[in-house]
Amino acid sequence: MRLINVHTFKLESFIDELSAPKYAILSHTWGRKEVQYQDLENYRPGEDEERLDWRKIHLTCDQAKKDGLGYAWVDTCCIDKSSSAELSEAINSMFKWYQESAVCYVSRKKIVKKANKKANKKANKGTNKKKRHHHRIQPLMTSTGQRGQQA
Repeated sequence: MRLINVHTFKLESFIDELSAPKYAILSHTWGRKEVQYQDLENYRPGEDEERLDWRKIHLTCDQAKKDGLGYAWVDTCCIDKSSSAELSEAINSMFKWYQESAVCYVSRKKIVKKANKKANKKANKGTNKKKRHHHRIQPLMTSTGQRGQQA
């Protein structure tokens, strides 16, 4: 099992979920520009952050820090999907990993319509709308059964 160190953004390996420190886990829908294992392995702050969806990773790590956790797990970048053996093991272990996590966060993509200047002039027609996507990380439930607070 690999976890993201929320302070360094480096992946650290553990024998299994029982030997791992307390960690947060992210439940999310996959987009087209997800951060992959290789992206995180080669991470340098500021590089490729516009091209890839680093926002979810940063929000997850920030929330984990606020919750007093030093590690996080995100499926898209903690599993090396180029290894079929690792991918198979991860799929078979995922339920256990969710169960053993200290908290599970949910990433909700909120779509906000923002009218441009032209559309503001034609407010009643509602044309020329632009969509912006905002990610929100929200804790679901801790392992002790307490409901999490919205981040």
